Amino acid sequence: MLSPDAAKSSPQVSDNTAVVLLWVQRSLELLWLLTIALVPLAFLRVTESPLPLPSPMETAKVAIFRSLVGLMAVLWLVEWGLKGRLPFSDAEGFQGTLLKRWPSSLKGWLSERPTRWIIVAVVFYLSVVLIGTLLSQSLSVSLWGRVPGTDTTAAYTAICNVLLFSVIVTHLKTRPQLLRLLVAIISVGVVVGGYSMLQHYGQDFLRLDSSGGERASSTLGNPIFASSFLLITITISLAFAVQTLVSPVKTAKFWQKAGLWSLILLLQLAGTVFTLSRGPWGGTVATLVVFLILLSIFVGRSALGRAGLVLAAAPVLIGIVVLVPTGLGLYQGKFGDTPVLEQIEGRLTIIRPEGTAGGVGERLEIWSVSRQIITQRPWFEFEESSLSMLRPIVGYGPDLFPAAFMLGSGLVGPQQLPFETTHAHNYFIQHWVELGLLGLVASLGIFILPAVATGWGILRNKDKFSFSQKVLLIGLVSVVAGRFVEQMVGVAKLSDTLLFWVVLALLVCLPVLLPSGVPPASEPDRLPLVRSRRRRDRGRGAVTTPFRDAGIYWRFAIAAVLIVGILGLTWVKNVNNLRALNQVSGLNQAFADGNLNASLAMLDRAIELAPDVYHYRSNLGAVYSAYRSAAAQEPDCSLRAADVTAYEVCLVQKVSDIYAAEVAHSPWRWESRLDSAEATVALFRLTQEGDRAAEAARLYRETATMVPHSWKLRNLLAQMLIAVGDPESALLEIDRSLAITGDSPNSADAILLKGQAYIRLGHAYVGAGQYQQAVESYNEGIRLNPKNALAYNNRGGAYTQLGQYDPAIADYGEALRIDPQYANAYFNRALAYASSGRFAEAWQDVGRASELGADRTILENAINELEASAVEAQVGGQ
Repeated sequence: MLSPDAAKSSPQVSDNTAVVLLWVQRSLELLWLLTIALVPLAFLRVTESPLPLPSPMETAKVAIFRSLVGLMAVLWLVEWGLKGRLPFSDAEGFQGTLLKRWPSSLKGWLSERPTRWIIVAVVFYLSVVLIGTLLSQSLSVSLWGRVPGTDTTAAYTAICNVLLFSVIVTHLKTRPQLLRLLVAIISVGVVVGGYSMLQHYGQDFLRLDSSGGERASSTLGNPIFASSFLLITITISLAFAVQTLVSPVKTAKFWQKAGLWSLILLLQLAGTVFTLSRGPWGGTVATLVVFLILLSIFVGRSALGRAGLVLAAAPVLIGIVVLVPTGLGLYQGKFGDTPVLEQIEGRLTIIRPEGTAGGVGERLEIWSVSRQIITQRPWFEFEESSLSMLRPIVGYGPDLFPAAFMLGSGLVGPQQLPFETTHAHNYFIQHWVELGLLGLVASLGIFILPAVATGWGILRNKDKFSFSQKVLLIGLVSVVAGRFVEQMVGVAKLSDTLLFWVVLALLVCLPVLLPSGVPPASEPDRLPLVRSRRRRDRGRGAVTTPFRDAGIYWRFAIAAVLIVGILGLTWVKNVNNLRALNQVSGLNQAFADGNLNASLAMLDRAIELAPDVYHYRSNLGAVYSAYRSAAAQEPDCSLRAADVTAYEVCLVQKVSDIYAAEVAHSPWRWESRLDSAEATVALFRLTQEGDRAAEAARLYRETATMVPHSWKLRNLLAQMLIAVGDPESALLEIDRSLAITGDSPNSADAILLKGQAYIRLGHAYVGAGQYQQAVESYNEGIRLNPKNALAYNNRGGAYTQLGQYDPAIADYGEALRIDPQYANAYFNRALAYASSGRFAEAWQDVGRASELGADRTILENAINELEASAVEAQVGGQ
């Protein structure tokens, strides 16, 4: 066995190290190709269900993407352990860190090749994401996402995108690598576009359609996401087509290639058409226009003619594909008998009113609310806003847009409810809200700097760049331009975003990847093959490698620790999310069949695997609630409870604990607090514990402050306060609710609650004034909604307290005319009849009330007492 010193100087060990490095580099290439190919095409079937679950398609894509990037990080660490150099130390002629070359050497490094400015933009973007995460209002949400494992704007995903960019920039060094990368992108585009066409014509054999039955979504899960992805692949396909069509026009080879590329573009363009997504349509048009203009300026009319030929053939073929099947009666797609052209025209011309899903007004509303959030920077009243002075600069943190948006969300729709959204439908506004002014600059930087740097590089090296370089660079910079246009109204999702980061990496690498007409003398050799270096060293009679040094041991010690951490993180945050979804694959069927014990076991295991995903706890609470009315008993509570009441208390306690844990894991989600509040109220009603009432009121109040424009939440809080005997505080919340709804019919509920609060005050202070105010409140409620039986019933109760029995009896009668099955109205009218001395009519209502489920014993006792009092009064009067 060799000693460590002998091993370090052994030619055999050096050769083995070189082989390992070559294997690592090839494995990295395989991983980025798999990332490009698998993420857009990965799916798990989406099935409609009564119990909401995390998006299976998003979870699959995110898990694959993060896992593959995690493996890239592992291989990169192995490479660092062997080579002993920082990741960017030998990339792009960058010898050493930025700090060592600051500032004069950095200036020279950037001036050698303008596209290196893209690296600066990416470094700045990553720095802003990390700063925003560290200073976030919720570190866990910003780091892992509001729903961990799904496609959100979490810092984890952003870091993976930058890591993918870095791996490609540092390891894409040869023309064959470039060719394989471009072929992978184009091939995936063909598959996505082709499947979109199949969906359009009703051939969704994978059953992936989740767009509501009218728009093709391919394997991306959403029509907008599919067309955003195709925007990038279409332009790259066209650019690659132009640089391959170099044969003379009159040759058969030229027309064969032109026909093939027209077919490739047909599949992708038709797929985009059938998504019926207006934003990506505009982005695609912008991309193609920019490409053709730049092509004519920097390459020439010959290249423009070739591009025009391929591009013109594709729409002709699309017209045939769209119109011929319909004209022949062969069309059996998703649009029924509606002509496709009418559908397209409708998407182009329709401007939906404000508040309707997918309309222009919806986006205007989102942008208006976002502007208020950006300028005012509000936060939840019950939680102190940390670093409030810095929020305009650093924002709330990644993935906190939905929580912040609800603080300013306006009222939409007939019921004037707050509008909810998880995206700003504008890439730059989203970053401005989440990452502040720094986020706006950083998001603009990764679009503007690549475009400017590439344009400057093409201008400066117009005569030096080869034909292929110019065409591909123009194609890639056109993608950036089109993506900029599309993201002004679109949503950046995983598949199209990772492809955009690949485009940025290609813009950095392309100036030296392809042979130039006159290569600059300052450019380093971009094809450093390990084997050729070893062969050259042997020719000199010596083997000297950069890998044999004493630091290899401590480097591998550090690398080993980091690798274990990365693998553990990948397993816990990605693989386990898929395992959790697999655990609940039969949940909805079990729940629908009433198999609550099986549902319970599935959810317990899912929570164990993915404790941060709120869906599982929310569903677990629903399962425990279902036990209260089910024939089967929950095993744990049935063992612990001595009677029926104790069993129900045990169940409700479990529900309350589950929702409390949900709040702890999903602090940004107002629905979680509402679930917890309602569970606590149910527990209070069973136990009558005062601290439960206080806890429920706190949760309702916090929920209301998270959505300050929700009058329904204010009403729920007021109802809770009335129930626990705090009518004064309830009146304050009612006034806030009425301030939102004004004189609209939506005010009726709050006005009824106001009447109830005044009646409670009348009971407390024994004052007729409160009862009269209750009557006035009910008068207003009846004016707004004259068909509300509850309003008449409650006003009758207020009249009864005032001793005005005739109007009370009339109100109860009106309530029964609206709802003949209203048992409580019969109950109350019976008491009113008895109080006014009309006992025969009272006893008639007793029978009707008891038939409808009212407690006959209580009512009979009350009437008997009134009748006895009346007899005594009559005797006393005589």
